Amino acid sequence: MHSILPHATSTVPAYDPQGHNTGINWSCERRNAGGLLSRWAFPSELAEQYNGAEEWAYRRLQAVSLEGNLFETARVSKVDVGLPNDLDWVRPDIMESWYSLSREDSTAQVHPYKFTMFMLQRTQESGAVNLVQGKVFKLNYSAKIINPSSYILKGDKIVVTVGPWTSHLLPTCPVSGFLAHSITITPSRPVSAYALVTEIMLAKGKHISPEIYARKEKADICGEGVKVVQVPDTADDVELC
Repeated sequence: MHSILPHATSTVPAYDPQGHNTGINWSCERRNAGGLLSRWAFPSELAEQYNGAEEWAYRRLQAVSLEGNLFETARVSKVDVGLPNDLDWVRPDIMESWYSLSREDSTAQVHPYKFTMFMLQRTQESGAVNLVQGKVFKLNYSAKIINPSSYILKGDKIVVTVGPWTSHLLPTCPVSGFLAHSITITPSRPVSAYALVTEIMLAKGKHISPEIYARKEKADICGEGVKVVQVPDTADDVELC
């Protein structure tokens, strides 16, 4: 059994640094993502123990679903939908309804790149992690060595965390690349901690559904997926507009 932080303060009692070894294959990195987490997936105690607020921009937030209408903003009578008082960086005049998806006690946010690099550094400090920088070409389920010139990593348990590249290693897994666009906005003032799932009418019969992840210093706006595409060999080769 492996811990997220394999050292003396491990949160996994069964972890034995003498008897367990973790291998990480690191290929490339991307730095932009929403970083939204559920409470069960990331205990707040971990952020408190390792100063997550400073190290990887950890903060609790609320998730809200919003429905708005840009097509009929000129209506004379507009009902106040009663947005939360601190959600003061969206236009209330176009909002038609909203409801809470989660509260601050059940949802949090991290900066994915800072969080990943911090955890990688801590695991390397343990001496129980074997970090290999390279590209995984294949998962071999037998003891037979197919390519003697390849570097072989052996393990009794393998965790595949490659997102849309999953089907490259696991062809039967129905995960593929989906083309989408996102932008980052630097606000003129700090914005409150919210993740917004929206449905906005632009014209009769035409809607958009961007997701907005607010951070202290910026807001990430993630657009909808456009189409399934063939992903490049590595994340570093993803085209940025």
